[in-house]
Amino acid sequence: MPFSLPLRSLIGKRVHRLTAAAAAAAMMATAGMAQAADVTVASKIDTEGNELAVLRGMTETLKRFRDIRLIIEFCPGTLRAAEIQPKALLEHLDRCGFATFLLDEGRGRYYRATSEDDKLRLTGRDYANLYCVRKEHSVNVCLFSHAAALGGSERVLLELVDDLIVDHGAICSVFLPTWGPLAESLAKAGAAPIVAPYSWWCTNESLRVSETQKSDFIRESEKTIFTGVLPYLRLLDPDVIWTQTLVIPWGAMAAVRLNKPHVWYVTEFGERDHNFNFFFPLADIARDIEAASDLIYTCSNAVAQELFPDASNDHVRTLYCLPRLSEDRKSAASDKTSYFTVPDSVKLGIFGFIQPSKGQEDIVRAVAELTRRGRNVELLLAGAEAIPEYGRRLNDIVVQNQIAGRTHFTGALEDPFPAMRATDIVVICSRCEAFGRTGIEAMLLGKPVIYPNTGGVAEYMREGQTGLSYTPGDIDSLVDRIEQLISDPSRRSAMGNFGRVHAAKLSDTESFSKTVNKTLLELRERGHSTARMPATIERHLPSAEATRSIVADNIRRNDPCPCGSGKRFKHCHGMHAL
Repeated sequence: MPFSLPLRSLIGKRVHRLTAAAAAAAMMATAGMAQAADVTVASKIDTEGNELAVLRGMTETLKRFRDIRLIIEFCPGTLRAAEIQPKALLEHLDRCGFATFLLDEGRGRYYRATSEDDKLRLTGRDYANLYCVRKEHSVNVCLFSHAAALGGSERVLLELVDDLIVDHGAICSVFLPTWGPLAESLAKAGAAPIVAPYSWWCTNESLRVSETQKSDFIRESEKTIFTGVLPYLRLLDPDVIWTQTLVIPWGAMAAVRLNKPHVWYVTEFGERDHNFNFFFPLADIARDIEAASDLIYTCSNAVAQELFPDASNDHVRTLYCLPRLSEDRKSAASDKTSYFTVPDSVKLGIFGFIQPSKGQEDIVRAVAELTRRGRNVELLLAGAEAIPEYGRRLNDIVVQNQIAGRTHFTGALEDPFPAMRATDIVVICSRCEAFGRTGIEAMLLGKPVIYPNTGGVAEYMREGQTGLSYTPGDIDSLVDRIEQLISDPSRRSAMGNFGRVHAAKLSDTESFSKTVNKTLLELRERGHSTARMPATIERHLPSAEATRSIVADNIRRNDPCPCGSGKRFKHCHGMHAL
């Protein structure tokens, strides 16, 4: 799906979030009092060939502000008419300490701009905009997502990218296997989403594949990486490559091909939480992730201890993927939807994909039992139906227990927070949640949480203060915890207040995005990768000669190589590197 890279996201969004600081900086500069101000300033320069003269006139301003970001129209024709060579503008920006990127707004992509290589031809136009950010504290990162939906891991990725762009001036390109809501949201944030139809190195629990099918999946994905991913990466020249979740190895493969530092963010257990069927034993997958990463982040200590028990703290670190909520999202003023219908009911809500690993059956059966006991309760199940058979099973339980009027399935919610705000108690029933983002979100909204005593959720919850825990599958225990909170509204309120303060301390955006940005800058300074190709994948890859044959089906010997090296296919160094 084509789209235009929104300049408003690169400049306008920053102005929106940095209005006060930028205005203050402008006033200080006008008064001649600005020191090396720690503020972000954004400027658009379009002066019909006089851009270099404007930049020279801004010398003191550029020195004064450490974080200044520029959008400059780059039109070689008008520059030459002003007797300026186009490369002179790029060289001046380089000397001023800027990393400069050409914006291909028609295709929604970034290309690293250098004075030696004319990438303007790739846009099919005779002019384009340059985006310029300070080299010392902004990073050019390419991220790989396993999906284009807006599930928990994808929302983490979106928020990370948004913060990296807005707060740290990062250049972010994101590969996804399909187009979807995540791609659209990334584009609005100022990132460059790119679809590359690669597969996972696992399947869900209901799908089994043969050894031949596994090899086919891997080989087709390798072809996608070679023909669709590496060409762009060579034009982008990222500083670091980032893989989100353990179900795709293709970011690691691309990093090894280009000798770029690679970070792997593991946000799930894999088998215990999602029942994934990996193509190879999970222990081998974990070893591959260690070998193919310069650094591994895990979303909880529980994940790190289970998958990488012997890894050093330098190589595997826990980074909680804490969500952030703006004040307007915490407010219920704009809520118009009525999610509950029973008068004076105690409103329960569970959020997440409808699938066995999320354990919704526990809360449905608990509501049935509470209703039999005469408790006025109502349940909201918010989330897409990932496993249809499980959804039908839940509906059967609802019908059998005659609680249809007290149980509401919403399907996928683009924004779950209005529904969560409408609840009295948020329930998490996951069998083994790697982190449990819903728990933090509920606390930020001032809701008490009933949560499982397994996995990563228990690492940030405070028993008896933020909520109450139960053992997954123990319906009697779950009913007891809910009844405790139903019987004591003041306790619910106290837990909600404590949870709001506790979650606010945890969910400091600086602690997440600033940590990631610092890590990316450190890896950029190292400038090379220690990662190796995943061994399990390498065994299934075709030989270099076979890859030549596969790729050459639609490419003639004298055509440009699809890897983007600029050489003819028959001479391409990228082919020799396979």
